[in-house]
Amino acid sequence: QVEGRSPHLSEIERLVEEVEHLSLRGRALGSTTGGLAYLFTDIPGVQDLVTRPSEEEASGFDVRLPYRERGLENISDLEYLYGYMIGSENLGLCLFTAFAVLESPHGLEVLARLVEVKTGKKMPGGEIIKEGLQCIKNISEYEKDLYNQCQLGRIPEFIKVLLRYFQNP
Repeated sequence: QVEGRSPHLSEIERLVEEVEHLSLRGRALGSTTGGLAYLFTDIPGVQDLVTRPSEEEASGFDVRLPYRERGLENISDLEYLYGYMIGSENLGLCLFTAFAVLESPHGLEVLARLVEVKTGKKMPGGEIIKEGLQCIKNISEYEKDLYNQCQLGRIPEFIKVLLRYFQNP
């Protein structure tokens, strides 16, 4: 997205190959979103996208996703979106991969391939969502213990872009 390319699944597949081949670009892509923002410090506003945590407006959106991984029908679309977001962040992916991945019936398969390329571990696509949701639960429990309050502090403010995009018309 930062380079001006559209977030199509074929582009993400090409970038997964860059990670697999350990090219310089692949190593940057395999880092964190903060690492990518650091790489693109010359583009105004990119750093701000990574550093603003907030999810205060999420409840005002009626999110509808076009595809759901089989076996995950029991969670809301918003939870699914959050699980994807944290799962993809754990893979070092930019949040904006969600446009291409969540709009494709095979998008999570591509991410599962990335997990295998990066770790050597095979993982069904739905596990990325489940692990993301487990991370949210773990973070929330940690913060509750640490601050004696339950708060979800890892959902960045610009998630609103996805909330608006997947808003039920």
